[in-house]
Amino acid sequence: MKIRVALIGLILAVFAVSCKKDSVPQQDNFYFSYKVKMSNKITSPTIINGYHGHVLKFEGDFMPSTDGKTNAPDTVRNELYFFETSKLDQLQAAMIEKDGTKFYDLKLLEKKEVKPKFIIIPNKSGFYQIDTNNKEYLVIIKVNKKLGYYNGGALKLNATNGTLRLMNMRIDYKATF
Repeated sequence: MKIRVALIGLILAVFAVSCKKDSVPQQDNFYFSYKVKMSNKITSPTIINGYHGHVLKFEGDFMPSTDGKTNAPDTVRNELYFFETSKLDQLQAAMIEKDGTKFYDLKLLEKKEVKPKFIIIPNKSGFYQIDTNNKEYLVIIKVNKKLGYYNGGALKLNATNGTLRLMNMRIDYKATF
């Protein structure tokens, strides 16, 4: 028993002496993304600060008609990428234009190691929510493996300062209004 106690004491002493602050690598460039998948059981906000809503896909004709019928958008599960506002210039550098619509080249962003802070995967009804922790973010919607989109460019979400805001995200570049 005394040998075990002495051995444990010796091991702890070796760890304490061998751990020097100078030998710990610098982690100034340490950055990681949070990937959050929304549960299908969540249908209304469970947060008190931030944004919530649905991801809606508008495709086709949404012009008002004389018979009073209008198309309804589909709810989709496209991922939402939330970037820190300091990444705006890097996002703008990855912007491309196709058929008059601005997209973001996700492969180029990945190659240049521009990572979102949060990736939100909406649930099967398209519902999402994010607590922004009183910080500003830029949002784009992943429309396929290579492209991200938000009408008019990356959307800047302001700090909410303790309020909850409804904001439906729209994929509408294939729609007519």
